[in-house]
Amino acid sequence: MRSATAFARIGVGMMILLLGLSMPGRAADMTAQNKQAKRAGMDPARLVTQYVEAMAAGKVAEWAAFDLGCLARHRQPGAPPDTDKVCWDDTMKAHRALVDDEPETGIFGAVGRGIGFGLIAETHRQADSWKNYPPGIFVSPAVVKETTPKITVKKVWPARSIAIQEKSNDPVAVRGTLVEVRVTYPDPLTAPLALKPGEVWWASGQIRRYGPVREVDVRFVVVSGLQKLGYVRDSAVVNEALTDAPQIPGARYGLDPDNIGRAFERPGAPSVEPSIKGGLVVGSARWWTKREAAEHFRAGLERAKHSSIRSDRLALLKRLLLIDPDEAEANRLLGTELFESFLDEGLKKSGMNAADKAVKRRLAELYWNIQAPTWRQELTAVTTGEEPAAEALYGAIAALEIVVNSDAVTPEIRRRLGALYRWNGDAEAALAMHEQLLKEATAADGTRRGALLSEMAWDRVQWLAWNRRYAHPWHDLARREAEQALELVEDPLDKMTAAQALLLLETLSLDRTPSTVQDRVRLVKHWHDRVPLPVGMVGVWAHLVGNDLVKALVPEGTEVTLPSPVRSQEVLDVAVHANPPTQDLLRVWEFDNEPPGSAPRGFLISDEVHGNRADWRIEVDPEAPSAPQVLTHHAVCSETDCVHALLTEEAAFGYVDVTVRLKLGEGHKGRAGIAVGEQNGKTIYAATVNPTMTEVAIHRIEQGRMKLLGTAAVKPKPGAWHLLRIQRENFAHLSRPRLALFFDGAEVLAVSDEPVQQGGRVGLISMGSGTAKFDGFRILKLVSNEPLSPAAAY
Repeated sequence: MRSATAFARIGVGMMILLLGLSMPGRAADMTAQNKQAKRAGMDPARLVTQYVEAMAAGKVAEWAAFDLGCLARHRQPGAPPDTDKVCWDDTMKAHRALVDDEPETGIFGAVGRGIGFGLIAETHRQADSWKNYPPGIFVSPAVVKETTPKITVKKVWPARSIAIQEKSNDPVAVRGTLVEVRVTYPDPLTAPLALKPGEVWWASGQIRRYGPVREVDVRFVVVSGLQKLGYVRDSAVVNEALTDAPQIPGARYGLDPDNIGRAFERPGAPSVEPSIKGGLVVGSARWWTKREAAEHFRAGLERAKHSSIRSDRLALLKRLLLIDPDEAEANRLLGTELFESFLDEGLKKSGMNAADKAVKRRLAELYWNIQAPTWRQELTAVTTGEEPAAEALYGAIAALEIVVNSDAVTPEIRRRLGALYRWNGDAEAALAMHEQLLKEATAADGTRRGALLSEMAWDRVQWLAWNRRYAHPWHDLARREAEQALELVEDPLDKMTAAQALLLLETLSLDRTPSTVQDRVRLVKHWHDRVPLPVGMVGVWAHLVGNDLVKALVPEGTEVTLPSPVRSQEVLDVAVHANPPTQDLLRVWEFDNEPPGSAPRGFLISDEVHGNRADWRIEVDPEAPSAPQVLTHHAVCSETDCVHALLTEEAAFGYVDVTVRLKLGEGHKGRAGIAVGEQNGKTIYAATVNPTMTEVAIHRIEQGRMKLLGTAAVKPKPGAWHLLRIQRENFAHLSRPRLALFFDGAEVLAVSDEPVQQGGRVGLISMGSGTAKFDGFRILKLVSNEPLSPAAAY
């Protein structure tokens, strides 16, 4: 029995046949009409070409003469004289709404593409945010700026009978012709942008790459036979963007087209499949490549160098780096601009100022030095576009890192990148950069050496203050560096900066005394007052004594109220990241669906040790946490520290949360636990527990050599099975990842002194002789822990 929908579709089809296709001599009439249209200069290809070129050029009257929506509005009683303009404005508004570039919370660098398209690559066709763009949008001035696209007709399909529908009226039969054109955007610096194929489209911390589109193929629908319906023209192009324009039933546009109907469709009306439909030819989009855009790139770079407006320079440089993200000169210019922008933000937030431009920049650097150890929400705002300081900081780091690895690097760029690392909380990377610069400085250049020593002292201050390390060898090192800097630099402002580092170091010392702190304050005040009056320095003293570390320790600080930075609501709200779609983030092995006696599928055994006997196999154990089966490892070793590992075949585990339940047999001589491997296959980090379940340890095993990284005593919960868990994590207050070990639900050990350079395979490990049982092995990819740059980006 046929459904009501089927009968409805048949009904529409029969109506079209009765109105259009049932006339005798149908083929002969089609030929005659097409020939007549061509003789009149209204063949579909020419009509679409004129329509598209008029739209791209903003010629409203010419465009409206070929637009079905505008022609329909002219038919309405009392149509105003400016109907063409109103129709144009409404169309442009609809186009802008479809490409509206709204910020996405929790994503750095993922948006900001400007006016352009979101997803048009074939690889993104099934994405939730895919939009069916109406064809006119690809040449619309609402999207395409400055440079008029080139239009080439590719194909014209034979005319056929179709239906169009006006508002709530019944469909009527007309002739329809599908015309495919190629739209070419001749300038990559003004072409609309779209997410490149292969880039992630979902909410993620990963930076997404948009690129300028070079060409797309688009199909337009031309309807003819309109004069018999009362139109002034017999042929026109369907305007799919206007909700009140005549449309082809079933042709829907916008976001989620399967669930969004046209405004004039009657409730309960059956769905209708369009017989022909305009829009993007999926798979036709092509992006500009570096080679193709080389000439435009060089010209754009010169324009950026000579532009007098910072916002224009930034926009142009960011566009250039979409074409070639690794180009050194463009990154140098962008990194410099963003560095200066970051300093300007510091001046705005602090209220510091000076008449001299160079002095203002040094004051801004001092402000960020003082702010770096604090809970600096102006840097932790995670909404793109929410906090200009954060955007400038992270953008400058990314750009200057590329420059540092190129021939365009200078000592000043390296110094600046080191300072950015410090302000971003990555003090160790900053210190490495500045220490190398000091090694390269000549002994005769005392002023430069003093400035670098001051930088190094501030690097250590940031780390000591952020981690609240009150007894650490870096205290003495930083104090000596600041004292040497104070002797070597000559400018009073530079001496004041070094003296301020000494003051903060004193506040962080365990053996500090009020008198010593006050002596340091007087030293800072001494050099503050010796900055020449013509410099016009204002607003500085309050930050020197009113910051978090000093304020409670000196009388001057208690009288100071500093301006509070604007607090981002996204930072205060714990739900800062959008809920991601279902992703392939979790791997689970319960070992219950594999044949007993065999090794588990999806793993590699790497425990072939001469003189040792070991095997991994599935066994039945009704007392297991997830009965009935477990993974068992039996080993007989001639050495107490022999290592047997079972690693996943997949080698794409970076930041992970790995858990397993394990049980060691009586008489086991050794350890067992979880292995986290690197991609080179030569290094394994082993998180293990001893047979009595009283001690955990983390070892680094490299080419058969074992090094203990850390150990901790633990108290097991009652029972034979225990839960072991290890995370490779990246916290905001750490400058590199660490391994955190949990036992029976509590964190008991973490190591960060050995860098975990990259992810790889994950698995299980056993050391020594005996029997170890494993159950409920799970690996979760911690996507949110992945840093946005080599430096910690939070």
